[in-house]
Amino acid sequence: MADGQAGVALRYASIFAVGLRHSTFERCEISHGGAHAIWFEKGCFDNVVRQCHLFDHGGGGVYIGDNTVHPQAALQTARITVENSYLHDLDHVMHAAAGIWIGKNADNTIRHNDISDLPYCPISVGWTWRYEMPSGTKNNVIEYNHLHHFGLGILSDLAGIYTLGHSPGTVIRYNHIHDATAYSYGGWGLYNDEGSVGILMEKNLVYNTKSGGWHHHYGSDNIVRNNIFAFSAEANIISQRGDSKNVSFDFQRNIVLTTNGQVLKTGFTSKAFTLDHNLYWDLTDGDEEAMNFSGKTFPDWKSSMSYDAHSVVADPRFQDPLKYDFRLKKGSPAIPLGFEPFWDEIVSAGLVGDPLWRNLPKQYAPRMLSPDMQAPAKVVSMNTFSEDFESVAPAVPSPFGKGDEGILTSGEQAFKSRHSLKFLDSEENSADYQPQLRLYNGFKPGVTRGSLDVYLEAGAIFFQEWRQKTGSGYAAGPSITIAASGALLAGREPLAVVPRGKWIHLEITCGIGKAKTGTWDLAVTVDGEPRKEIKGLKLGADLELLDWVAWCSMARQRTVLYIDNVRFEVIK
Repeated sequence: MADGQAGVALRYASIFAVGLRHSTFERCEISHGGAHAIWFEKGCFDNVVRQCHLFDHGGGGVYIGDNTVHPQAALQTARITVENSYLHDLDHVMHAAAGIWIGKNADNTIRHNDISDLPYCPISVGWTWRYEMPSGTKNNVIEYNHLHHFGLGILSDLAGIYTLGHSPGTVIRYNHIHDATAYSYGGWGLYNDEGSVGILMEKNLVYNTKSGGWHHHYGSDNIVRNNIFAFSAEANIISQRGDSKNVSFDFQRNIVLTTNGQVLKTGFTSKAFTLDHNLYWDLTDGDEEAMNFSGKTFPDWKSSMSYDAHSVVADPRFQDPLKYDFRLKKGSPAIPLGFEPFWDEIVSAGLVGDPLWRNLPKQYAPRMLSPDMQAPAKVVSMNTFSEDFESVAPAVPSPFGKGDEGILTSGEQAFKSRHSLKFLDSEENSADYQPQLRLYNGFKPGVTRGSLDVYLEAGAIFFQEWRQKTGSGYAAGPSITIAASGALLAGREPLAVVPRGKWIHLEITCGIGKAKTGTWDLAVTVDGEPRKEIKGLKLGADLELLDWVAWCSMARQRTVLYIDNVRFEVIK
């Protein structure tokens, strides 16, 4: 048996050590193992893994300590160094194993490693959920690592560097993290999960992440400063909730670069945060009114929340960010904010030494994503989004968004294709809006067109709504319902009657932000019938930003509906 997170209960390794001290593994190749590569378990200290090549394992790479706080010194694990090692092609059997895992132990150093090609976290530090639990994790140093091409669209809730619990004195710096992909939610660069406390994260470069450069679930007294976060397919900076007694985090002198205007998201209603002296910029539209700061424009964010008093929206003047050259040109506005360039340190992250060793990763390409899984996040402009489900196998969860139980891909029905997304409703659901699918990819403001095809069996009720997150919940924009009777409603206004057992194409056009007009247009095409257009429908609320879209099956009985060919585009 092995638990689902990090493979910690899989207590097997090609080299499994208990009580090992003052030993060095240097220039070793450890490969083709069924479980983890190396595990320093109880009572191991002052050991080194240096310039080793660890690959092709059923589990993870190097595991340090265990998940118990040992009062006896003889059972404690400490002062393990993993440096200048190449770990890749891992987790073939236990997908959730980590590249390097540090449990409830202290004073370890992880530096100058290259870790890639695994479906979970390259580095995981700490193993204590919630504040009140003892952790034993402290003074770990994670620096100069190159962490890339992980997640692989297989698992969710993961990051390049993942932390849990009290970790005073832990430092995460000079790490080069990119190409993080998750199956649905997650796919972050840095991730402070439950009860992360006392961690310094500085001078890290993070880009091409699916769900954000940095994600803060909850914690306190964490410092995030002088980092570069760029090109997330969703929001770049995410916080779930604040600490009621302490400062959850101090976020200062960072550069956040987007292509979709989605800067900060969720949980920024508490005053338990410090954000200031940051630089924010969108490559496609530098208008501060068009950028999303947790449901607000930048001016409103500063005035209403009292955050980022000295921060600016300005071009940081990188050399060539689309080619990932993040050197700052002369005259960058980041420098007066106190930002300290660290490009030379990032260039030196990863393997060091002779050229043959440093270039070894070039000989190995990461695994291709499974065709059943979601495509990787690259530099994405959220002017468009499209999913036809054709590259996704049947009977797997939605390849985008967050979906409730009862939503799976299907080969039973599709509009002029093979696959669609099936919503199976049930009287056992606890709310009428379940099962629900939520797409949280934010879109740039403008005239936005969203369309999909829907097929309803007898008794099914379909609901779709565009929304903007607010401090108290959300504002609702265009809303469509197809009732069990076949009545098509815009909000509560009946428009037409549509049939069961036929594909229906729905197309919404609505102005967002500066393009708002107070109205929206709907086009309806029943398969085999003429297109019908209804213009000037009244909005309950204009949307400044399109944060998320919800699709629901609302029957509260056993019914089935399908959606297909979901598409959004900002047309002007």
